[in-house]
Formats: sequence, structure tokens, C-alpha cells
Amino acid sequence: MFSNCTPQNTSNAENLTDVYEAVRWIQLSMAVLSIVGSGSILVFSASQKLFQSQEVRPLLLLSAADLLLAVSWLVGAALYTPDPETHPACCHLHTVEQTHAVADRCTGSAWFALQRR
Repeated sequence: MFSNCTPQNTSNAENLTDVYEAVRWIQLSMAVLSIVGSGSILVFSASQKLFQSQEVRPLLLLSAADLLLAVSWLVGAALYTPDPETHPACCHLHTVEQTHAVADRCTGSAWFALQRR
């Protein structure tokens, strides 16, 4: 179908190791920010005893899902290596991360769509 599409290195790097290392640090920093954000929502809700509120419960569930996703990103970024033979579990962890990310976004989209009705 895409026979004329050949992968090309569009970065200025000679090899993609530098690019992968930059992506690792971006993923690590985004995971930390996401953990801080979703964790602060959960901690604030627990301190104010907002878990019983029906209006806040979907937000808390989305925050908990985002926290789990961020933890998996953090573990994936910490275990990243360009050589898959070193940590073979990294390939499986990346699959779990992406599946969880899609499920998290679909859950959020469905919740917002139901709220508009």
C-alpha cells in the first residue's frame, strides 16, 4: 500500500540514539508532571473527603487512571535501553503503556460525551 514510503532519519543526528535519549528524558519529565498533577487531585480529594460526591467521582477515576499511566511511563523511561536484549520486558511494558493510554483517553472521551447529554 505504501511502497514508496521509506523510513528516513529527518533529524540532524547521525544515528537515532541521540533522538531516543531525548525522547526518554521528555517521557520521564512528562511522567513526573503527570504523577504530580493526578496525585495532587487525589490527595486533595482525600483530604477534603470528596470521594463520596457523585459529581467528583468520575474526575477521581480519571485521575487514578492517569496516575497508573504515568507510573507505567516512569518505569518505561527508567528501564529504557536502545538494546532490547538487555531488558526484554521493556518491549512488553511499552505495549502495556500504549494500551493503557488508549483506554485512558477513550474512557475520558466517553465520560465527557455522556456528560453533554
